[in-house]
Amino acid sequence: MNITKQYIAGFVDGEGYIGLTKRNDSRAKRGFYLRFRVELTNQHKPLLESIQRHYGGRMSQKTNKNPCWQLSLENKEECKILLKEIIPYLIIKKDKAKVLFDYLDRENRILTDNQIDKVGGFQK
Repeated sequence: MNITKQYIAGFVDGEGYIGLTKRNDSRAKRGFYLRFRVELTNQHKPLLESIQRHYGGRMSQKTNKNPCWQLSLENKEECKILLKEIIPYLIIKKDKAKVLFDYLDRENRILTDNQIDKVGGFQK
């Protein structure tokens, strides 16, 4: 199955999730840590498997009203490669993707609370 970057970008815009979440954790130096991920969910497993072969990630089956599959990318390099390739073609989630890519591309990945708050629409 030959899937273009443009197709994947449309899929992420429509069915995907790009997230940077703030999780409280007293063991962390600042009392919290940031968790990032890109997720794609669909009933057509071969589509997700094709994306997984190219970008990596972990596949899991979801039991909703209709059975479906979810591909989760939580590895820094996998997410960076995917985001770098699809950002030019994203429309709806372009701003979120840019912020997450910039965060992952930094040597020092510490964000202030103000920077986290500026990422409108991201979960905290």
